[in-house]
Amino acid sequence: MGVSHVSFFRAACERVVSGVIELEPPELTELVSLHGNLGIRAPKLFNFVAEVLDLRFAYFTEDQIGDIARAFVALRFRCDEFIEVLKRELPYRLHEYAWWNLIDIAEMYLVFQVEDREMVERFGSETFKLILSMNYGYAAKALRVLAFLETGDKRTFRLLIRNVPRCIDKMDALAAGETVMALAAISVEPDSCYHRTWGSTLYQMLSLRLVQCIGALSTKKTCDVFAALARVGQPEAELAQGVQRLVAERPYKFHAEHLVSLLRDFATLRHICPAMGAVLLSREGELAECTPSALCAVPAALAAHRAPGERGLVADAWSSGERAFLVQVSALLCKAGAYKMPSDPRAFRSKDDLWWKQLRQRHFRLRRRAREAGTAVAPAAGAADAVGGPRTRAEPTTPSQTPPYSTSPVTSACSWWRARLACAGGTSSCCRAQRPGCAKGAATQS
Repeated sequence: MGVSHVSFFRAACERVVSGVIELEPPELTELVSLHGNLGIRAPKLFNFVAEVLDLRFAYFTEDQIGDIARAFVALRFRCDEFIEVLKRELPYRLHEYAWWNLIDIAEMYLVFQVEDREMVERFGSETFKLILSMNYGYAAKALRVLAFLETGDKRTFRLLIRNVPRCIDKMDALAAGETVMALAAISVEPDSCYHRTWGSTLYQMLSLRLVQCIGALSTKKTCDVFAALARVGQPEAELAQGVQRLVAERPYKFHAEHLVSLLRDFATLRHICPAMGAVLLSREGELAECTPSALCAVPAALAAHRAPGERGLVADAWSSGERAFLVQVSALLCKAGAYKMPSDPRAFRSKDDLWWKQLRQRHFRLRRRAREAGTAVAPAAGAADAVGGPRTRAEPTTPSQTPPYSTSPVTSACSWWRARLACAGGTSSCCRAQRPGCAKGAATQS
């Protein structure tokens, strides 16, 4: 369905905003839903509907509230006034909402990263009461939303996992990929049994669904799916071969950053792919656009995916092309001024969170504090002890400088964005070791 004359459509909606035409709550909700179906953004109309909702919330049904939330999620339009109304009214009414409205409103909180932890916890507790009545694939959707919101307890997730196999055949590529990520986020191990279904069986069923539509998955989601599989140690050879064929058919769909991420996870899952390593060697011009964590993983990725007769770390065993590629990577990481940290926080991925923690723990005082708090990263701590670590003086850390990292195994990228945006404000001093990519450290970052 499409609209041939968008300007005429907007002009008709302007009459509603100006008050020439007065609509009742059901008609306003239908108008917003129509915008969501057609993919048309009308900020004036949406803000007007939020104002009417603020004044006459009791006249809107729960289905109408859910329809407005679904339209905003479909359009990726954040209406702050609508969110503020929900923050005020939902604590008194959420227990009356049906499961489809509850999950869709929780999805809106996830998409727009709404800062209301008390309400997020309510989503987890209210979902438990409605799990047995869910259908149409909402059990899998609830699993993804609650896992990424980092709410819900073990009993809630076990009931949701019990219903996931029933709706796998109806999932699209994005839903199947996010379900794999959600299962890894809540630590579903392959050797664990969930109501007569082993964790490995769940991963296999989802992977077989992804194989059928692997081309429809974005490159970023493809990397995230294999990162989740590598974390739980679940090798899926058929899915890996499907990605390998996709790289061969459409090589320029994948950036060098994506290829390094896939090769690293393939090595963890013991799936050797020399062809993808050769594709990475042809992307020398894209190295300057990669993040530091990807550059640090290039040598290990190339070494793990060499031909069977060429494996080894002896310098003479590397070909001239590989040596030239590694020389450029080394220059970007070690030569001052060769690499410029991206200023846009969206360029960083969730895997850079571990890199940030490792870089921060290079200072011996911060490493000691992390050990005492039980948050030390073992690889960084061990490497720093082995080499002694740099003894540079670090500036004192304030609560505003320390990002609220999550304890979830799969960390969402919003925590890294908050850290980057807080640093970009310039309200607190920072050093290169404490905050990579900040305004002061970007000029000297190697």
